[in-house]
Amino acid sequence: MKKKDLLFKKEVNGFNKKEVVERIERDARRIEILEAQMELVDGLKEENKKLSEEVDLLRSKENEVKEVLAVAAKKAFDIKTDIKLQYALETERLKLFRTKWENVYNALKERYSFSDDVLLIESTVTDVSLKIRALLNDDFGIKFNNDDEAGNQLMEEAERLSISQEEINKLVEKLKGELRKVS
Repeated sequence: MKKKDLLFKKEVNGFNKKEVVERIERDARRIEILEAQMELVDGLKEENKKLSEEVDLLRSKENEVKEVLAVAAKKAFDIKTDIKLQYALETERLKLFRTKWENVYNALKERYSFSDDVLLIESTVTDVSLKIRALLNDDFGIKFNNDDEAGNQLMEEAERLSISQEEINKLVEKLKGELRKVS
């Protein structure tokens, strides 16, 4: 028998032709479904690869941001340390400046006998000093150490003495007149 004749027979080698055709059709549908699923899996693999690359890119950017933040934090710490050092140096410079001018003032006081005006001058200096301290405290949060004897005296004098701007102006004019007489 020829092969062609076998296809038209109801049974070939003990198999029902209809069942074989149905089986082949079912298998063909399953193969189509599997091929579609394979295409879907391939698409998902490609998408997974792209997402993994994107995650890697974001992680590298995250690391860059962390490095920048670390550098910024170090720079901020360095700036803060530098400012504290500058403040300490400036404080020492101002203490030396204050001592120098206190010595000059005391020498002038002894030389020209400011007797009546001494308290007025001292209260003016004390008032200005307190205003500077208050400004530094309010605007910059700088606290002063009151263990300093001169600082304690300053605070005591400030509490004891008060002076108006008018009195200060009168005293300044009087001192200018005294200095003109001496010159």
